[in-house]
Amino acid sequence: MTGYMKLMGGVLLAALLTACGGGGGSAGTTGGGTGTTPGATTKTVADFAIFTDKTTINNSGLDKAVVTVVAVDANRNVVAGAPVTASADANAVFQPNSTVTDGSGTYTGNLLIGADKSDRDIIVSVTINGITKTAGVHVSGSKLTLAATPTSSSPGQAITLTATLVDSTNNPIPNGVVSLSGTVPGLSGTITTGLNGQATRIFTAPTAEGAYTISASGNGVLAADYQIQVFSASVPTAVIPGGALPSLAASPNVLAINSPNSTANRSTLRFLFLDGTNSPIKNVRVRFSDITTGLPAVGASITSGAKVLYTDSSGSVSAQYISGQNSSPTNGVTVRACYSATDFAENECPASVTATLTVAGQALAVSIGDDNLLAVGTGTYIKQFTISVADSAGRAVPNAPVDISVDLTHYGKGLFTSPYYLDPTTTTTFSLGVVPVSLTGAYPSLDTDPLGSPLQRIWCPNEDTNRNGNVDAGENINGSVDSNGQATLEPRKSDLLISYASPTVTTTNASGLLVIKVEYSQRFATWLAYNVRVTANVAGSQGMAERLFVTNFVEGDEKNGSFIDPPYGMRSCRAPN
Repeated sequence: MTGYMKLMGGVLLAALLTACGGGGGSAGTTGGGTGTTPGATTKTVADFAIFTDKTTINNSGLDKAVVTVVAVDANRNVVAGAPVTASADANAVFQPNSTVTDGSGTYTGNLLIGADKSDRDIIVSVTINGITKTAGVHVSGSKLTLAATPTSSSPGQAITLTATLVDSTNNPIPNGVVSLSGTVPGLSGTITTGLNGQATRIFTAPTAEGAYTISASGNGVLAADYQIQVFSASVPTAVIPGGALPSLAASPNVLAINSPNSTANRSTLRFLFLDGTNSPIKNVRVRFSDITTGLPAVGASITSGAKVLYTDSSGSVSAQYISGQNSSPTNGVTVRACYSATDFAENECPASVTATLTVAGQALAVSIGDDNLLAVGTGTYIKQFTISVADSAGRAVPNAPVDISVDLTHYGKGLFTSPYYLDPTTTTTFSLGVVPVSLTGAYPSLDTDPLGSPLQRIWCPNEDTNRNGNVDAGENINGSVDSNGQATLEPRKSDLLISYASPTVTTTNASGLLVIKVEYSQRFATWLAYNVRVTANVAGSQGMAERLFVTNFVEGDEKNGSFIDPPYGMRSCRAPN
C-alpha cells in the first residue's frame, strides 16, 4: 500500500503541475506576499496544494509520511524559491527537506510520530505567503489486551488483572496510562505500564455470583471487554423451558475495517435467553464463533475466543467481534452462538443461533456519472462528471479524498462531413459520440487512408506511448515537427484538461459525491478519445473507476464550428498533420 500511495502521490503531483500551466486548480485561498524564482522576475505565491503520500502511519517509530507542497502564482505557474513554514501538533516531529520551494515549485518534508506512541490524529500546518493549509495523518497500531487470573472465582477471592500495551510491531509501550471501568464494584481508576508494557491490579471478586465485565482504554485505543465469572460452587445446570428460544444480536451490525494491529472497530455480540414469560434464563453455556465462509478473515476475531461463557441473572452474555483488514459484502459476516443447559465440548454445538454483520471498507466502490449536457466556455467546451463513493454496505462515504487524472488514448483524422466512423476491427459503423472497445488498442493499420469509401474517420493511438511527454524513439510515427523543426507528438497533453469543478473542493460531500470537469478547445470536439480515471483512498481502503469518452460539441455548432477543420489532419496515422 505504501508503494501505491507514493505512486498516486506522483500522479496527483503530475496532474497538479499540468493544471498549473493550463487553468486547472488546487484547493485554497489567495493572499499577498512574494516568492522568488532564481534568475527570474519576482512572482507572487497566490495558492498552493498540500498532500501526503499516506493517510495512516503505524506507531512503531520507524514509519513516516511524506508531505508535499506545490506553490503557484495567480496564473497557476509554479513558484520557485518561496519560503515555507511547516509544523506538526500532537507531539509529532516534522523534518523539512528545505526551507523554500525548489525549481518545480515543490517543497517536501517527513512527518514522524516522535516519542509519543499513542493512536491519534496529527495535523500538519503549512504557511506560504500568509496562506495556511493543513493535512491530517492518523497514527495507529496500539493494542491493549486484558487477562485475569483466575477467570472464574468464588465470591471475595483475590483476582489479578493484567493489562498489556504494545505497538504495531508488538513491542511493549512503557508509561502508558490505562483507565479501568466495567461492572466489577470498586474496580476503576488508572494503572501505568512498566518497561514490559504491562500493568497489574489486584482486586477482590464481588460477593454476588454472576458474570462481570471489565473494560479498559489507553494510548488512544480500547481493549476488548473482558468477562469474569463468580460462582459460589460449580455452575448449576440451566433450566430451559420447552419452546424457549434465544436471540443473538450484533450492535452495530455495520462496522469499518481495522488497520493492522488495531482493534478499534468492533461490534458487541449479545446472546439473550428468555422464557415464554420473558423471564431470564441464567447459567446457559454459550460459545461464540465466526462461521463466515468464502471470505478471508484477515485479522478478524471474537474476544471470548473458544471460551465457554454463562448467561447471568439477566439471561444475557456478550462478547465482541473485532473486524479485520478486509471488507465484506452486505451481511457477509456470520457469527454463531452455540448453547446448552450443560457443559459441552469445543467441537460440539448442541443448538445455535446466528447473526450477520457487514464490514465496510471506507472507499470500496467508486462510480463516474455524467449527463448529456455540455457547457460553453471561452472558446472551450466543458463537461462535468459526478463522482460517487460508497462503502460495501452502500452507504455514502463523506470527506473521501479523490484523485483525478485523464489519458488521451486516441485522436481522430479524416473528414468531419460524416457523423460516423468505421470500427476497423469489427467493420461496424458507430456515431462519433460512441467509444468502441477497439479504442483501447492500436489502430490495425497505421497506413490506412481515411479518405476512401466507406472510411470517413480513423482513430490513431496516442503517439506518446509511455506518456512521459517526451518524443522518444519510435513515438513520432507521423514525422510531424513544430515551427522550429522539433519533433512533436499527437495529441498534446494540453489538448484536454481535467480539474475539480470547484478548485477548493477535492473531497466528497456528505452524500459521498464530488463534481469534476474536463475542458477542451472547441477545435478538438469529436477528434479526441479520452479516459477519465478517479481514485478514492480512505483509511487504507481504496476504490478506482475509469470511463472512456469522445469529445463532443453543442448542437448547432456543426454548421460553423472550428472543429469542422480536422485539427490532426486528413490522411493516415503515419502521415504528418
